[in-house]
Amino acid sequence: MRKYFELPNAVFVGHAVAFDYSFVNLEFEHAKMPPLNLPTLDTLKLAQRILPDDVKKNVGAMAKYFGFYPVNVHRAFDDALATAYSLIEMLDRLHSDNLIYDYEELMRFQDNKIYSIKQRLKKIEHIKPQFQELPETPGSFNLFDENEALLYSGYAKNLKNKVSNLFAKSKVHSQALPQLIANTRLLKFQKSNSELSAILQSIEDVIANKPIYNAIPNSANYSFIKITNNEFPAVYRCVKLQNDGADYIGPFSNKFLADDIILKIQKKFRIRKCRNDLAYSQYCLYRDSNECFNPCGKDVSKNLYYEELGQLKQYILNGHESSLINKINKLSSKMKFEAAAFLRNQLYDLKKVEFNPSKALINESLNYVAIVPHSSSLALYLYIIKNGLLTEDILITPETDQSIIYDALNTYDQNKKKATKKADKKEFTKSEISQQQLIKKYLTTKNGDVNRISISNGTNLLDIFEECITLIDNYFVT
Repeated sequence: MRKYFELPNAVFVGHAVAFDYSFVNLEFEHAKMPPLNLPTLDTLKLAQRILPDDVKKNVGAMAKYFGFYPVNVHRAFDDALATAYSLIEMLDRLHSDNLIYDYEELMRFQDNKIYSIKQRLKKIEHIKPQFQELPETPGSFNLFDENEALLYSGYAKNLKNKVSNLFAKSKVHSQALPQLIANTRLLKFQKSNSELSAILQSIEDVIANKPIYNAIPNSANYSFIKITNNEFPAVYRCVKLQNDGADYIGPFSNKFLADDIILKIQKKFRIRKCRNDLAYSQYCLYRDSNECFNPCGKDVSKNLYYEELGQLKQYILNGHESSLINKINKLSSKMKFEAAAFLRNQLYDLKKVEFNPSKALINESLNYVAIVPHSSSLALYLYIIKNGLLTEDILITPETDQSIIYDALNTYDQNKKKATKKADKKEFTKSEISQQQLIKKYLTTKNGDVNRISISNGTNLLDIFEECITLIDNYFVT
């Protein structure tokens, strides 16, 4: 156990960390081992500085605020998982809302005094007229210096609240935030139909302009299981969707779950484990241990190999879930609740996974309509997704004219027919990949609230429209 505390750049993280740190050191003292000498990061301090005042700051409440539901609060294993999950979510917020990107800045932030700025800095006088024009709607905003160089790009459900809080009411500041405020001379904003389109617009600005107060989005936050398009496909984890004819299963927010599934299918199915082109070798551990059909040596027919591959896909989408449920039940019956809770969280991640066969530039499984409830009013967002990218977003209320939805679907259909006449490109751009991942992340966080209608080749436009109207009517009736 000691070796984990001696890893390079290790940081001891806990909720009210001083207690855990002293407790662990006491155990080392009892074992006649030297005490730890590690920096400590306190998730309680972080929560006190970035969570709303009406959210309790204990481990259970903090985790539930971020969408993680521990089975046994105050049990060591569940509390550790809840703390780790909350830390990851808070780090994301510290990046986007507090401009904190490195370790030193994070450690300073947790020890900063909590205070409120009562008055705006005098420098803000330069952008007061633009402040007054900010709407209380979703949108993106950009802050520029005196030379009109982009300093920072952000987004919000409510532009007026977000920008006002950024300049006037933040609880606690990083060193970067006062610098940003002092250097800002120009504010521009763009209204959006939805929070999702606001996020995508802001990310596009960040990737294109690389403003100094933004972190460049990392498209590797989500993983996929890739089944290649070779004569005898291989299976491995990747972080990019490409138009290469391969099948993609994902996204997995937990890369360890993806790796665990790959490890299990490599043991369970006799598909090849190598990624490289097929080339016969006299020595192959997998062939000799009967773990591979040996397509390199032409020892298997394509029909048999693809039959095995079909069973593999079904296992990923159905069998692994059943396997997890059986293990959870067995562990629970043996009163091993902490281990069962760990598998239960893997099961939650697995339920969010999609199967994305990429057979052409117009990827059928990446073409769909998503209908999502509005977070704070009796309304819906209707998103039309093409190639995994947002092409249309519409705010739907009981008074919305249905022809608006039909016209949007018709425009999509016409554009799709034009696109199929163009040559396929092999992969998406960096900006498109980031947008795809963000759309998936955004819709994934909505969990069961999202209704999807797949748009495949040959699907009748009127059928899609009628299904949309049925879902919308059912929502407003209930």
